[in-house]
Amino acid sequence: MGPETLQELRGRLRAVDEDLLRALDALARTDRRPTPEEWTLFDSRLPPPPIQALLAALPKPPENAPSKAPAQTILHHALRQRQQLAVAIAEQKAAAHPHDVRAALEKADRDTLLSLLTDLPAELQVLEHIRKAAERTASSLSPALAAFLWREHLIPWAKQTEVEHLLQP
Repeated sequence: MGPETLQELRGRLRAVDEDLLRALDALARTDRRPTPEEWTLFDSRLPPPPIQALLAALPKPPENAPSKAPAQTILHHALRQRQQLAVAIAEQKAAAHPHDVRAALEKADRDTLLSLLTDLPAELQVLEHIRKAAERTASSLSPALAAFLWREHLIPWAKQTEVEHLLQP
């Protein structure tokens, strides 16, 4: 079986985003005291996930909130999967424009790479999916907050990951 198509990768990304949304929803209901250095399993050659920004944007947890451990594990796993999918998606997008990507890579032109990798209609579909998924699965997060987290943190992180992956020798 050959490599996954961009459409198949985006389908997997939707499932990972729903896991991520459920984890953030669970974290919104748990104690989120400062996290020790437990987020070390990400590829250090790529941009780190915006964990602190995500946690800071969540609503304040209730008094006597339960432990965050299970939700944090799910969040960590979903972010790792999202990072891996961003790498695979970058490779598929680069394959669609090999000459343009190669020219940008030869110049280490991040802006051109970012432009080649940006797919605004796909990003808008992600945001719409997140809004709908939040209504179904994330009672602690408003659809607007969920869309904000993706628009301001997760989608930019994924695009940075795609660019950095392609720039690696």
